[in-house]
Amino acid sequence: MELCISDYIFKKYPQYQEGKLTPLRSNLVNSLMLSNVALYLNLDKYLYVSKGERMTLDGFLSMLANNIDPHIKIKNYSMADAVEAIFGAVYLDLGFEASRQVVMDTIGPFLDEVVNLDTHKDSKSLLQELTQSLYGVTPEYKTISTEGPAHRTKYLIGVYIGDIQLSMGEGWSKKEAEEYAAELAMENQDWKRHIML
Repeated sequence: MELCISDYIFKKYPQYQEGKLTPLRSNLVNSLMLSNVALYLNLDKYLYVSKGERMTLDGFLSMLANNIDPHIKIKNYSMADAVEAIFGAVYLDLGFEASRQVVMDTIGPFLDEVVNLDTHKDSKSLLQELTQSLYGVTPEYKTISTEGPAHRTKYLIGVYIGDIQLSMGEGWSKKEAEEYAAELAMENQDWKRHIML
């Protein structure tokens, strides 16, 4: 999926520098985007999951249905994983070119929206720029906990300035959890009141 998207945006936007292409690609293949793609495909109706995971999934769908806050970005890893599983199955059954077509047909409807965002910088970069401009320091990411087997570990990561925790985020890799923690820190900046540097 990343290869397909990278190839597409590299050819479609030859005027973009690497610093703009990389976060653009990241915004098109992250868990938030894939959760939206899964909803677009109505995959929630076809997932067989445990009772606990079904409660999590139903809570995710309930938040969307109740439109709690249109500015809250929510994601569901089961939904995102289901999209990747479909792309993988197409690749195994029909090969790369067929899977490329499916990836582009599926993610294509979301492309213009992502390209037209005000910024294509990832949240970690934006948070770093903010904390450096305000305090002259770079935020630090620390693993708070891990859960699950080695091949499927979920990470809970906190982002800090000194001893002050800005936010926490979870993900199926440290990178994903760090990005989500930074995203939440950018959305809710109450932490600014507690930092005295």
